[in-house]
Amino acid sequence: MFGGGTGGHVAGGIIGAVVGGVIGNQIGRALDEEDRRQLEQMTRRTITTGGGQTYRNRKTGVVAKTRVTKQNKNAKGEACRTVEQEVVLKDGTVNRDTVSACRGPNGWVV
Repeated sequence: MFGGGTGGHVAGGIIGAVVGGVIGNQIGRALDEEDRRQLEQMTRRTITTGGGQTYRNRKTGVVAKTRVTKQNKNAKGEACRTVEQEVVLKDGTVNRDTVSACRGPNGWVV
């Protein structure tokens, strides 16, 4: 969960869930540690705020974007968002993945 409570602090469990959606797939294998960290933070911000994010790493040539592609409610009536992650590598290869999260009583859960 994240984005809950008074300070909006991120609990450790959600970090693994968001990263788990990236690491191990095509995007995760193509990124260095800094690019993965930035994509993780962007994804969390996009889920919590609904606003898109853009990141450019001049050293690696990676350009990453996140945006909400779907907003709905689940069976419990909780707000849910699907975020598309788009990563363009230095060689021009485009990789996309999605992460979905719903806002429960204690914050957003992936």
